[in-house]
Amino acid sequence: MQITLTPPGGTQVFTLGDDTVKIVPAGQNFANGAPGSVNDGYLPKQTRLVQKSAIVRGAYKIGFPRYNLENSLTFEVTRTFTSRSLAFSFLSSHADLIPVIGTLTELNVASTGRTPRYLPNAMLEDMETIEDKGLTNVVRYLFWAPNPWQSTAP
Repeated sequence: MQITLTPPGGTQVFTLGDDTVKIVPAGQNFANGAPGSVNDGYLPKQTRLVQKSAIVRGAYKIGFPRYNLENSLTFEVTRTFTSRSLAFSFLSSHADLIPVIGTLTELNVASTGRTPRYLPNAMLEDMETIEDKGLTNVVRYLFWAPNPWQSTAP
């Protein structure tokens, strides 16, 4: 799986996760992100606003959909580096380099082909390093968007 973020009007793709590269190579330019394995912590979520109102003299409430869609995606990426100094360099600069908003692109690669999904207007809500052990670290990301996933590029 590959997960990238493209800022509005930007041609520069920021790599958040890429399972095809097992070890972050020496000399990696972190301004464009870094590859890493997307872990089991892949958790998509969708919520909608529903107005619940009491009916006059009714025993039960009635619900009215307000169609305010919110999508969020939480995922964890494990990265392994060639040296401890490279791992430390990544951790110390990564949070400041991630674009705040853009189109989140998820590309599933399987034997049946490549399946892309796009989440336009995705905003980085939270980024946290949850584990740092030697040459390996795990980073959790939370993105939020006020619109649905799309199967074609916006």
